[in-house]
Amino acid sequence: MEKLYQCLVNKVPYRENKSFNTISGNWNIDDTTKNSIGKSIYLTFEGQEHFHIYEEEFDLFYRSYVFNCVFRNIEENENGKVTLYLDNIDDEKRRYTSTLLFQNESELDAYNFDENIEKFQVAKSYFEINKKE
Repeated sequence: MEKLYQCLVNKVPYRENKSFNTISGNWNIDDTTKNSIGKSIYLTFEGQEHFHIYEEEFDLFYRSYVFNCVFRNIEENENGKVTLYLDNIDDEKRRYTSTLLFQNESELDAYNFDENIEKFQVAKSYFEINKKE
């Protein structure tokens, strides 16, 4: 519920101190991507998330960023599927994901992510938001 409130009422992204280790798909890997191995990067992706709260079910759109990560390796198999292996920048700069939810796709499309990326970089987790001072 907190992430819904943060995103839909306060209009700020929420942070999760977790991430994934691999991404797989059918992409064309160019030299720029191959030259990114070992370098600090951030990733972004969009999608829909299904919610079931009490008797209500609904879908929301989102954009997520993964910060403090590096490509450790890129593998291409014979079927053209590519797997990107991710890791933390180092032990102190660990990967995290920041996400902002939107009620519909037009809100997602209208949001200026370039001007607001800092909001994603400084997003707080549920525990940070509710921490007693």
